[in-house]
Amino acid sequence: MSFSAQFESGLSLRLNVTGIPSYLVNDICSQIMRWARCSGQVFAIERVKALKQLLIKGGDVPNGFARNRSGGLKGVFGSLIRWGKKNEKNFGKALQALMSYTYFSFEKPTC
Repeated sequence: MSFSAQFESGLSLRLNVTGIPSYLVNDICSQIMRWARCSGQVFAIERVKALKQLLIKGGDVPNGFARNRSGGLKGVFGSLIRWGKKNEKNFGKALQALMSYTYFSFEKPTC
């Protein structure tokens, strides 16, 4: 499936209004779009949902994600989750950013 620049722009705008730091927005949007382009929408949605569960429940980094030296999540999503755990206000903003998977839509209902 091909994604238009308009779709990516809309996703970026959606991330911008969540209130997360602006330096994270483009990288997060690019990563989600890369997952969707290369592996499909379902794969991208599952990855973002796994990250949302990591933010909410904590625990170990899910399988398939890179870890840093201290065992935490590596990369832009690791930065987002660490930023989100600083205080309750940031937690809500990070959670809304990880809800960005709801921006994807399907022509037919999925199971």
